[in-house]
Amino acid sequence: MRKLEILAGTILAAALVLLPTACGGDGGEPTATVTAQPTQTGQPSLSKIMFLTDRWLELGEREVYVMDADGSNQKNITNDGKQYRDWAPVWSPDGSKIAFCSYRFQEYGIYTMNADGSQQLKIMTTTGEDDVPTWSRDGTEILFPYYEEYTNGLFLMNADGTNVHRLTSSVDVTPEYSPDGSKIAYSSFANNKFGIAVMNDDGSGQVRLSSGSDETPRWSPDGSKIAFISNRDGNRELYVMNTDGTDQTRLTFNSYDDKQPDWSPDGSKIVFASDTGGQTEIWITDVDGTDQIRLTYNNENDDQPAWSPDGSRIAFVSSRDGNPEIYIMATDGSNQTRLTSNLVYDGQPQWSP
Repeated sequence: MRKLEILAGTILAAALVLLPTACGGDGGEPTATVTAQPTQTGQPSLSKIMFLTDRWLELGEREVYVMDADGSNQKNITNDGKQYRDWAPVWSPDGSKIAFCSYRFQEYGIYTMNADGSQQLKIMTTTGEDDVPTWSRDGTEILFPYYEEYTNGLFLMNADGTNVHRLTSSVDVTPEYSPDGSKIAYSSFANNKFGIAVMNDDGSGQVRLSSGSDETPRWSPDGSKIAFISNRDGNRELYVMNTDGTDQTRLTFNSYDDKQPDWSPDGSKIVFASDTGGQTEIWITDVDGTDQIRLTYNNENDDQPAWSPDGSRIAFVSSRDGNPEIYIMATDGSNQTRLTSNLVYDGQPQWSP
C-alpha cells in the first residue's frame, strides 16, 4: 500500500470544475494533507440546519450553507469565492466542526472546518473515490470509504488527518458508529451482493450479519437495533434486526423502493422515503412495522428526511415547486413549510447536534 503522506499547508487556490458527488480521482492510495484556508470567523450556533446548494453552479461551484431552523439567516459557510465544488458535509458530534469533500487546486480531498466556516483545513488528498466522511462518536477520528481496484476498504484517521490506516479490505460503504462509539456497522460487498457487517471501532471482530442485498445500516438511538434497506425480496424494503444479526424483520410490504431510513430520537419510529406511485414521498412507521403513515402527498419527489434532535420536526427535500428545496414539517406531516427558495438545487439537510 502506497505511503500516506502528511503535507505542510499552504493557502488554497482552485480551478473551476464541475464534479460528481463523491470525493475521488484517478486511482492510488489516499494521501493525508493538512492545508489551511482562512475564512470568516465566529462561534458555532445551535438549532441550525446545514445543507448543500447549487446557487453558484453556473460558475462550477456547489456550496455548504447553514440556516436557522425557521429558514432565516442562510449563510454560505464554505464561501470559497465561487472557485471550488464542495459536497458531503457532516457535523461533528458536538456540532463545533464540519467535515466535507471538496475539489480544490485540481485535487480531490476531505476537509474540516469550524461550524461557522472558519479554519478550513484539507486533511486528506485522495486519488481514488471516497464517500461521505463519518466522525467517531468522540469527534477525535474520521472514518471514510475508499474504492480503487487494489485498495478498497474503510480507512480511519485522526481528525487532523494524521495516522491514516486501513480497517477493512473489501468494497465497504455507508459506515455508521454505534451510539456508544464502540462498534461500526457498514455495507460490505461479497459474493456479488452487499450485506450488513459490524466490527469493533479499531477494525477488529469483523462479522457479516446479513447477505440479502442489504445496505444503509442505521443504529437505533439505544444501540439495540439496526435498521437497513434490503432488496432480498425483489425491491428495496425497510428491515430491522438485532445488532448480532438475529430477528431480521421486514417492516414494509409494497411494490415500491423504500430508502433513507432515519430513527426518531426516542427510538420509537423510523421515517423513510418511498417511491410511491411514481414519485418519492415521506413515510413514518413504528419500529415493529405498525402504524405506517404517509406524511407527504405531491406529484413531485419528497425525500431525504432528517429528524430534528428534539424529535419534534422532520426536515426534508421537496421538488413540489419546480426544483429541490428544503422543507420542514411536524412529525405527523402537518405544517409543511418551505425554508429555501431558489431556482436551483438545495438538498441534504442535516440538523446540528
